[in-house]
Amino acid sequence: MPPLPAINPEAPMATSRFNLWPWMPVFVIGAAAIANGAMYVMATIVRPEKVEAQPFVASSRIDGEKRAAERFTALGFNLHIKAADANNLSLSIIGNTTMTNPATVWFYRPDSPAGDFIVPWPDPTKPLAVALARPGMWRLHVTFTDTDGAELRTDSAIDTIAVTRP
Repeated sequence: MPPLPAINPEAPMATSRFNLWPWMPVFVIGAAAIANGAMYVMATIVRPEKVEAQPFVASSRIDGEKRAAERFTALGFNLHIKAADANNLSLSIIGNTTMTNPATVWFYRPDSPAGDFIVPWPDPTKPLAVALARPGMWRLHVTFTDTDGAELRTDSAIDTIAVTRP
């Protein structure tokens, strides 16, 4: 075995690196304190705003729409949608044929609100043919009243491109 080098007492010792491990809790707690402080400052600056001035009124409208949809199903109605091609639909209400009141069909596209339109349906016992402005995904709401004057409603969606694709 070779001999070890001799230590020169006159040569200066090499300085050691700074040890970060004892300081790690300080860094972690400091980072958490900074994040919490930033969140506190943002919470005091930004105030929440109501989406609706009277949310209970909006929820009563939604509850009414749910009741109307439940009545539609409970009376045995079913909306049948058939796409003749990508731009033409045929709607028919299957089931209870005692309806005499006209219906209204609201068509809308989530990606293009400017293309929304309403089609009156004078006799819901007969099929309704509708020409669409453009093919794609359409959502529709059918509303009418029954013989007692209660509102009936159903919501549906159809992708005319996917339906007509071979």
